[in-house]
Order: sequence, then C-alpha cells, then structure tokens
Amino acid sequence: MHGLVLSDHCYTKEKAERVFRRLILPLHLCMFLMDDSKKTSSSWGKKFRNAGKAALALFLAWFVVSQTDLAQLRDMLNSISILWLGVYAILFILAVMAKAIQYKIVIGREVTYARVLSVVVMQNVVSNFLAASAGVASYVALLRVEHGVKVSRAMIAFILTKVGDLTAIFILLLASLLGVWSDIESVKGLTLFMLIGMGGFLALFGFVVLFRERFVVFLRSVFEYLSLTRFGPTNQGLDILDALAKQDQTDILLTMGRVLAGSFLYLGVTLPWLYSGMRMFDVHLDGWEVAFTSAFYYLVTYVPVQIFGGLGVTEASMMYIYHLFGPSVPELAAVLIGLRVLSALMNLSLLLYLPLYELRKINPFNQMKKH
Repeated sequence: MHGLVLSDHCYTKEKAERVFRRLILPLHLCMFLMDDSKKTSSSWGKKFRNAGKAALALFLAWFVVSQTDLAQLRDMLNSISILWLGVYAILFILAVMAKAIQYKIVIGREVTYARVLSVVVMQNVVSNFLAASAGVASYVALLRVEHGVKVSRAMIAFILTKVGDLTAIFILLLASLLGVWSDIESVKGLTLFMLIGMGGFLALFGFVVLFRERFVVFLRSVFEYLSLTRFGPTNQGLDILDALAKQDQTDILLTMGRVLAGSFLYLGVTLPWLYSGMRMFDVHLDGWEVAFTSAFYYLVTYVPVQIFGGLGVTEASMMYIYHLFGPSVPELAAVLIGLRVLSALMNLSLLLYLPLYELRKINPFNQMKKH
C-alpha cells in the first residue's frame, strides 16, 4: 500500500478526526462557495467553477481510493452476499418508486404516476452522472414541455417534497442521538449545528405558510437593508418563497400532511436499503447507528454542489462517519467504492424503464381504452 494508504493498526480515530477537520470540512466549504446558483456574466467564470467542482470531486474520490488497495477491493467484491445484493436491488427500485409517489402527491392528477416515475428516473440518472442542478432542471423541463406544468408549480412541488424529506431527516437525526450520543464525541458540535440549521429552515418555511406575503415582504425588506438583494441567489430564494406564499394556505397544509407521509414512506424504504448495502459487504451496524449514519448520508446529499452524483463528497464524508462506529478506514473505503459502482450500474439499469414506458403509451390497447 502506498501514499495515504494506512493499515488498520495505525489508522486511529484521532487521525481520522484530524483528516476530517483539516481536509473534508474545508473542501465541503469550497464546494459550497462554487455553487452553480451563483450566476456571473462571465462564461469563463462558470467554466472555471465547473472545472473546480470536478477537480474537487475527483480529488476526494482519489483520497477515498487511496485508503484501500485493489486486491482488498477485488476480494470484497468477490465476497458480496448474493442474498443481500438482491435485497439491495429490490429496495433501490422501491425507493425510486416511493420518490415518484412523493412527487405525484404534490403534482396532482393531471400527470399519471407512470409519467412521474419516468421523470424521477431521468432526474435520478442525470443527477447521478452529471450534477444535482441538472437533475432538477430535467425534472422541471419534462413536466413543463410534455404536460404544461408551470415552472413555478413544478418547483413548488420539488420544494415541498424536499421540505418533507428534511422534516423526516430532522426527526430521524434527533431520535438517533438517543443511542449514539456517547459515540460521536468528535461530531457533536457539527450534529447540533445541523439540527439548528434544519430547525431554522423548517421554521422559515412555517412562517411563510402561516404569515404568507406579509412575512416575505418583511424578509425582503430585511435583505434589502442588509444589501443582500444584489446577489442572484437571494432574489431567487425570495421569488420562490413569494410563489409559495401565494398558494392557498389550506391546500398547502393539507398537501404537506400527505407529503410528510410520503417522506416517511421514502425513509422507511431507504433506511433498510442503506443497511442492506453495508450488510452486503459484511459490515454490521446496530439500529441506532444505521439511523444516525443514514440521516448524515441524506444531509450530505443536501450539500449545494453535487457533481457526478456526489462523487468523492459522499464517500469521504461517510467514510469518516461510519468509522466512528468501529469499521476500519481501509475496509470502509473498499465498501464505499463497491457501493458507488453498484449505484452507477443500478441507475443505468433504471433507463430500461423509459422505453418500456414509451411502448406502453403507444400500445394500441391503451389507446383504445382512452377513447
């Protein structure tokens, strides 16, 4: 083993914590500062940011790969549990279907579930192989072009779904602390910071729904006083809040109840999915540890910049978090690389649904049923 590769006996938890503080957190901050939403008039500036994000993603991916060796990775891939692989694949498909249910709840009856599922498949694939922002754009564009769903409505559906997910994650993370608090000494501050941040965002959403335009006007005046409205992301965020505030309050509250049910359904599928992914490689975690690591995994996906499906960012972060509960870094590096490969293959396999959906649309029997 060469470079940054460390053996089990010398890679202590203290060293892992130092690496996380000195390398991973600063790189997360750098990736946040290079968010796509910070529009500039210079196309060269945008190209530079995209190149920087790709370089950071590849660097973090290299960092994870450097923690293991090819022989260890090959042995681990050869020893995959076929039973848990089957469970993992089935739960992956169910998770995608659950996500489509969430969007269908918000979008309404004008778009069929089969079509929403095809949109979610496309969004999922684009997000995992390009950037998260590209996945969102594909979701909005498909609904607008094919079904006439307004951009504002499509974005509100997306935001309500994300708010529901964030609420479920907040509850999951808070509950998981009951069982892991004594084991997460090095990330207690970060965990509390994330809980406060999520709580603040959910409170902001609640104020917008309850006080509507009055609160948005007040918020806009505060940002104008602080000279923050000169930044594009600020205005974009205020415009989204304004569109949300103009929705019927009763409809929003009723919809949020259904969205939360969908979010907990999605969480109920993805928790065992993440657990089965670790068991597939013979890594054992108890229930509290699964809950905490899963909540952290979801929060990593909320990092404003995701390129290549969070390549590098997800693996580097989760390698550290999983290491808190015992598994060695070399073992985790091999597991996370294996999961990345399987995730890519499964996302590609989802594309098979798209031609099947198109064939279903042009099936003469289906056409006869419409008339």
